[in-house]
Amino acid sequence: AVNRLCHEFVVQRGGGGRSVRFEIFDFGGQDCYRQIHQLFITDRAFHIVVTNLSNWCAEEKALEVGSSELRFWLTSVRCHAPSAPWLVVGTHVDRLTKAELEVARLRVNRAVEAFLAVAGDEMEESRVAAEDSADLFFAVDNSRTVRDHGVDRLRSAIEGATRKAVEAGTLGQEMPLRWLRIASELQPRQHTRDVQQTAFKAGAITSGEELPQLLAAMRTIGRVVWFDQAQMPALQDQVVDPSWFVTRFGRLLNFARTDFHAHGASVRAVRDLRDCGIVAAKLCDA
Repeated sequence: AVNRLCHEFVVQRGGGGRSVRFEIFDFGGQDCYRQIHQLFITDRAFHIVVTNLSNWCAEEKALEVGSSELRFWLTSVRCHAPSAPWLVVGTHVDRLTKAELEVARLRVNRAVEAFLAVAGDEMEESRVAAEDSADLFFAVDNSRTVRDHGVDRLRSAIEGATRKAVEAGTLGQEMPLRWLRIASELQPRQHTRDVQQTAFKAGAITSGEELPQLLAAMRTIGRVVWFDQAQMPALQDQVVDPSWFVTRFGRLLNFARTDFHAHGASVRAVRDLRDCGIVAAKLCDA
């Protein structure tokens, strides 16, 4: 459902440098996981929407699939993080003839252009563009691991946009170092009162009023799943590790109902999610 990777590079600021550490979440593309992914789309992230270019020059059905998926992901970014930097990547250039690539390029550009026409100025301003191309996306060759001009352009654009976002303060905001002390102390799922006690013991917070700020910051960097009263009242008292949540939700979705009770791991997963208030209790009795 979601794979977590890490990448680190140095963003130059003035005469010195500042290390920016990326935690990369690779989302599974299956429809059943889409609601999980919304938890990871935040303003303090860089969103890369990937589409297979071969779908854009295929039969009508494949074209519609590619178009609807691109529209869905761009709309998700618009809903949850319209000010965060984003871009579109078109893959599998190596599978296309020159004529097919031109068809795909035209169609993807039109799709992104149509989205921007209704998305508003904020999404246009946060879009990351290639300096040497009029395309609204980055085309890459999947057969090459090095010396691919498309990958080089993409890497350069990401580093440039990150540098700009760090300088503007929209990415890489500083947080108290003491807040990070709690990261290794958290259980896979805890009630906020237990998290507060842990935070006090670890010296991560000095007052109860500071806890929502800490949790909001940890959520935006992908360390916890947590919602405040305004966002989701039913879950406001739960703090959950993203990997724990995704693993259990994946088990729930990957088994057909007829096989469900034969798999103890799935039953336990649903009960764990029920205890957090994430799924309805009646689902466990279905």
